[in-house]
Amino acid sequence: MIKILFPPGCYGTYLARCLYSYTELRKEQYQPFTFDLSGSSHAHRINRYAKQQIGYGHYGQLYIEPDDQVVTIVPDKEHFLDYYDNQFHKENGHQIIFFMNKQLSNDEITNKLKNSWNYTGLINDAMPRWILREFCSLWIQHGFDNGYNIKKHQNVNSVIHIGTEDIFIDFGNTIKQICERLNLTIDIDLESILTDNKNFCSLQGYHDIQIKCNNWVLGCLENNALLPTPCKTIFDEVYIQHLFRKYGYEIQCNELDIFPTMSKDMISIIYKN
Repeated sequence: MIKILFPPGCYGTYLARCLYSYTELRKEQYQPFTFDLSGSSHAHRINRYAKQQIGYGHYGQLYIEPDDQVVTIVPDKEHFLDYYDNQFHKENGHQIIFFMNKQLSNDEITNKLKNSWNYTGLINDAMPRWILREFCSLWIQHGFDNGYNIKKHQNVNSVIHIGTEDIFIDFGNTIKQICERLNLTIDIDLESILTDNKNFCSLQGYHDIQIKCNNWVLGCLENNALLPTPCKTIFDEVYIQHLFRKYGYEIQCNELDIFPTMSKDMISIIYKN
């Protein structure tokens, strides 16, 4: 059986959909891809014929048998936040506490909030945003390191390894190489494949968000006052606070529930630690 191993948020369901839909594995007539507003391919998961042909999942969760043909998607260190946002949106519907509980126990969250922020209120999406942001900024790198371990995925015995960016850049050649390694024949015209991929890419609203956040922080540190924030989720704000700390700066974040929308406003509240 074909198995696709991928880190959370790294487009594994989309790749499984492509391999099934563009080759002899397909049991029904090909239809141009449609997506929901988030660009998700999760509706593909209910296709019972596809599930008989291709399995997919994350490291430590996907069972791989000796005769399986494994395709591994390797994360890119410049895009960890992209995947994090992607997972937060598509799998969790922006429910931050639910998302956090997948990585930290409720007791651990409760104790840390009480001991470090003296917060003893309800732990839900209505709690002060500035506390959530600062708290998450202290462990987001751990989340990246744990969920997107590049070497761990590179070392998986696979028929082929691809990078996440191969899905966005020259996808026609990428799908061709994968199918050659799997001995699958593509029976859909290249134009249709590239049209599907163009539509997919256009809906990936978090692609390159890590690069944009990095550039924004550097712009603030260079006193460029006219840059609008790239933030789309609370984890973008979290990552930016983490980055400032990495560069030796802190944000005057006490009761800062509304994050600055322009670099000039952020410049006014950061200080050297």
